[in-house]
Amino acid sequence: LDQFFANETLTIDNHYFCNQCKKKVEANKQFVLTRLSPVIIFQFKRFKQQGTLLQKNTDDIDFPFSINLKKYTENKEDKIYELRSVIHHEGNSPQHGHYTTYIKSIDDKWLYCNDENVTIETNLDLIKDDDAYILIYEEIKK
Repeated sequence: LDQFFANETLTIDNHYFCNQCKKKVEANKQFVLTRLSPVIIFQFKRFKQQGTLLQKNTDDIDFPFSINLKKYTENKEDKIYELRSVIHHEGNSPQHGHYTTYIKSIDDKWLYCNDENVTIETNLDLIKDDDAYILIYEEIKK
């Protein structure tokens, strides 16, 4: 997230066109969150083009069980979210594979859902493995 929201200087190769002076100028660009919903969803780009094929990217991505988006917001107020679900894609390509999910229950237990089978999961490392594809966070109300 830090990299996505970082201040970027638009220089020679990607100057900004200024409507006032009618020429390309150096400028700074930065994304800022102005409004946040009670639920935030992050989807990882797990598939990459390799020639004519899409191949799965299995790089480890470390993600937190709770996150404060304060430093990415316009007003810099605390916006704390808790991880509620992690959807996994098991398989090597977008055309083949199987989706499973981990869901945090209202009594704070992690459940592993695989088709009609639902089991309690105590190994948190499995939730954060390299099949993680979509993260769903819910805002913690103050």
